[in-house]
Amino acid sequence: MCFLGCTFVLVMVLTGRRLFFGLSSTKCEAAKDIEVSINHTHRVHFPLITVVQQSQRYLQKYRYKLVEKNACKNDSSDVTLLIAVLTNPSRLYNRMFIRKTWGHRRFYPHVKAKVLFMMGSRGPKEDEKIRLESNLYHDIVQEDFFDSYKNITYKVLMVMRYTLMYCQQASFVLKVDDDVFVNIFELASYIYHIRRYVKANQKTIFCDVVNQTLVNRDKFHRFYVSKEEFEPNWFPEYCSGPSYLLSVDVIWTLYNAAMHSKYFWIEDVYITGILASQTGVSLQTISSVAFGICPAAEYYNFIKHGLWCHLSFRPQILYPLWRNLLRWYNFEVSTSA
Repeated sequence: MCFLGCTFVLVMVLTGRRLFFGLSSTKCEAAKDIEVSINHTHRVHFPLITVVQQSQRYLQKYRYKLVEKNACKNDSSDVTLLIAVLTNPSRLYNRMFIRKTWGHRRFYPHVKAKVLFMMGSRGPKEDEKIRLESNLYHDIVQEDFFDSYKNITYKVLMVMRYTLMYCQQASFVLKVDDDVFVNIFELASYIYHIRRYVKANQKTIFCDVVNQTLVNRDKFHRFYVSKEEFEPNWFPEYCSGPSYLLSVDVIWTLYNAAMHSKYFWIEDVYITGILASQTGVSLQTISSVAFGICPAAEYYNFIKHGLWCHLSFRPQILYPLWRNLLRWYNFEVSTSA
């Protein structure tokens, strides 16, 4: 059975609406039944990456277990946008939903985007499942740190390192969690319109900006932060974690700063708050188009204006939202069981 429980036949209908995607008709492919079942852009040239000697106070160094070295070069031209999806080995369902909907490569022939899943390791048994999944889809990058909540910062640094090593030609990197739904059509239009701004205003992160957040000092709270970890009582402004869009020149700046900075485990605060404020990287708020929870009904405000939203992964929300998105952007949707 098809992963989405249906077969989608998608045909582009010519209208006056301007899109940066094209799509040939296709059928949804069934996921393989293994146990785990299973890009116009300005170029930026970076110096060679160097890693300083690190104590426990600083970042640990990790190695790739799986890496797609040619992912940004396999198409007829270089990618414009790298979409880095943060996931963990156990979240196959989330990855499959993305592969079959907004992350499907057939949606990206003109925007020149590449979707890759970024993760750590959860031990030999899970790693073997991920190796099989990688052999099937060729869209996984994995390093040998233990995949846990307090190691998410390492996952974002892995995205940066991968970009610097293998995807420097991209103009933008979208960091997104695997429980976020991306409106790929609106995102393509948004990127098209901000390229001129980015050229004039280098080092920018586009996100839902969070201001005036008090550091949690409750030792029994999940987000407890000690004075040793972070001394001030207020965090600098930062980007809400589920998703943010970086111009690629930001990557080297933040990565280099991280190599000389004390590690901090709250990823969005560390990357887009602490490091960004230290290096002069600006945050451009896009809260009006970065939605919170994906709508359970009345989809059209999000479909017309939203770039991404947070999913609950309830089927009664997922599939109607996806089908309505396709219809709004003038794809004919045919479904069959």
